Amino acid sequence: MRLLVRAVRLIDGVAATPQLGVDVLIDGSSIGAVEPHDPERSLGDLTVVDGAGRTLLPGLVDAHAHYTFDPTEGSLQVIGKRTDDEILSIARQNAERALRAGITTARGAGSIRNLECVLRDEIAAGRTRGPRIVAAGTAVGSVRGHGSAFGLEAAGEDGLAAAARQVIDAGADVVKVVASEAAMLTTTGLPPGEDVFGAPELSEDELRGVVSVARATDRRVMAHAQDSESVRRCATAGVTSVEHAWLADEAAIEVVATSGAWLVPTLVVTDVNRTLAGVTPVQRERQDLPLIYLWTAKNIVGMKKAVSGFQQVPDGLIRLQGLAVVQ
Repeated sequence: MRLLVRAVRLIDGVAATPQLGVDVLIDGSSIGAVEPHDPERSLGDLTVVDGAGRTLLPGLVDAHAHYTFDPTEGSLQVIGKRTDDEILSIARQNAERALRAGITTARGAGSIRNLECVLRDEIAAGRTRGPRIVAAGTAVGSVRGHGSAFGLEAAGEDGLAAAARQVIDAGADVVKVVASEAAMLTTTGLPPGEDVFGAPELSEDELRGVVSVARATDRRVMAHAQDSESVRRCATAGVTSVEHAWLADEAAIEVVATSGAWLVPTLVVTDVNRTLAGVTPVQRERQDLPLIYLWTAKNIVGMKKAVSGFQQVPDGLIRLQGLAVVQ
């Protein structure tokens, strides 16, 4: 199919400013041309979309997605009691909602019973509408740790390495390792009144076991880590990205920056969790977005010193290794 989007405002992701009033020709799955709007253009067999008053931009990428479960619906333990069909039914809705929001690629961050890989394959085959999914499938983590609700439990460097091989053999595109408690969640299935603080759940050697297997199979590792020590261990072990890191101090963020790992802050999670019922005072403090933003601004200073290629970009954004945050 050949498609023409006429007279649209284009953000191409490269230029510092939008292009105004352009015609974008799409030929099959490729962009054929971007040209000044021509009201006299011959349309021929083109399917035409009127872009006047609209903005066209590249598909968005969600670097941390869980389409198979939603913590606002209950704990992972509760959701895990649902049938595969029930979980997938909701996951399909979540995936289509994400696509309609403009997300065309999502990196899955783990799922119950590897159902993320099922969803990925359905989308790739055209049976379900949703973003392309780079799937972690099943996470790996410690025995009785946070990852046990949606992943494999293991102990020791050899045990974690074996678990990583297992999830890769089951179809994972990326390996998700759970290296700390889940201090951001208020629905972790814990007894009432019991709090967690993002403490480490894996040693550096255990994390290296995961990283070694992933590298040998040309996979990357995304690591759930929240407090300073878990963040430091993950970065030192060589993970590709650190997820969350909300409770990490500046010294830990310096280690991330020096290691070359990416930081995926997932601030939307705190925005959701702060609306949940039953939040303790300690948990509410963690979800307080102004405090989170102050943390980010404070630690960006450490990132600026440690990472080469830092640049200031328009609209008050700092872009650092693919991470954009409001300054």
